[in-house]
Amino acid sequence: MGETLPTIFEDENFQDHLVGVLVKDAKSLKECAILLTADDFKPLRGMRNAHSRWVAAEVALNHYVKYQSPIGKLLRSSLIAYARELHLSANVVKGLIEYSAHIQQLRITAPDAIVDKIITYKRERMRATALQQMTELQSVGELSDEKWREITEAVLVKKNGAQKAVEFFSDAEVENRIARRALRERSTHTPFLFIDPIDMRVRALARGQIGTILAPPERGKSMMLSWIAVAYTLQRLNVLVVTLEDPRSEYDDRIDAAVTGIRVDRLSENPDLYRRRFNKFKRLVHTHLRIIDATDPDGDSAGVTVLDLEKFIMRERDQGFITDALIVDYDDEIAPTRKHAGDSSRRFEFADIYRDLRRLAAKYNLFLWTAAQTQRNTSHLRILTGDKLAEDYSKIRKVRMALSLGQGDWGDESIYLYVAKHNYGKSRFGANILTDREHMLIYDREATRKRQLDEDRARDEEQ
Repeated sequence: MGETLPTIFEDENFQDHLVGVLVKDAKSLKECAILLTADDFKPLRGMRNAHSRWVAAEVALNHYVKYQSPIGKLLRSSLIAYARELHLSANVVKGLIEYSAHIQQLRITAPDAIVDKIITYKRERMRATALQQMTELQSVGELSDEKWREITEAVLVKKNGAQKAVEFFSDAEVENRIARRALRERSTHTPFLFIDPIDMRVRALARGQIGTILAPPERGKSMMLSWIAVAYTLQRLNVLVVTLEDPRSEYDDRIDAAVTGIRVDRLSENPDLYRRRFNKFKRLVHTHLRIIDATDPDGDSAGVTVLDLEKFIMRERDQGFITDALIVDYDDEIAPTRKHAGDSSRRFEFADIYRDLRRLAAKYNLFLWTAAQTQRNTSHLRILTGDKLAEDYSKIRKVRMALSLGQGDWGDESIYLYVAKHNYGKSRFGANILTDREHMLIYDREATRKRQLDEDRARDEEQ
């Protein structure tokens, strides 16, 4: 008889990558968390980091059950809290911290392949266990039809665990909902936009939601989206930008000007200054910003669909880049998955596009931002709302937050930034802000603050 082959749970490298998936990847968690328990990671003799891996897996799985989201960057603090609760020794705590750092640095490639191995392994084990139970019952004459059905249905329920129902009124689920809401209030579920008049009054998108920027042509939709991209990277989110309108070179220049403080028309004049300032900014950022140029140089009307956007996410994910935020510039360039006929065809197509975007955001637990153009002859308006959209008002019903860029009261370089919609916070308010187009900044904090102080002082003098 040959030796028994080791299982996937006896492979240290596979286990590390599996823990990495449980820590970082929402889609994988939805598919396989129900199949896993901490006992799957019990230490085996001779394994390195065995105890730390076991604890990290347990903490990550418990976090997902409670909050329905990956533990991500909270792994280290959660492991420390776990160790304190159990009064673990200093050496054990050190090992947990070191293992947490290892997992955060680990590049997770092909997470779907990892999940497929887990599902295959667990299904084989469940079938083998079920067959053994039925054989034992049959041998003692106790395998009734009811028992047969009970065993097979238990396997099928476990197999399809991603769709498992929960008891809404149970005490455990009540506590889990309380915990999820508390986490949402204090975590990067709602990252800042780094625009003071908005951040001081509301938080923006939560994960799994869509936001949109409403503006007339040339008002600054793309500049606003690139601002959000930079703001999110500074908050340690992995950002994937898909540009459908402006070529990659323009997007590169826009972001380079914003992060280096060098005027966009002078980026080429002093490469050494650019390198020095960009590297200084880069040291602040511990995540990644990736840009996909999906502009169509041939003018092919087929365009990029939401299904293509998902393929972009999957491709980057297979290379170890787990997308936290997707920014699509902008919605008018997204092609429908299916065409509609008739005078209202574009309206129905936009309904399909936004419905698909909403599903995409939920499926991959994304912060998803795009932009929509307002009707002609709206460039003079201070407040822009959903009824001023160029194509389809139903867009506004499908997003969770809508910010509009109206004509500001402080001249051509000002914008009236208005919260046209916010499902989970205050809306229907706005503020004047000053831009700095030479440096590609939608919000010039110092200029805006100074102008607001001048206005306040003038108003006080009048009174």
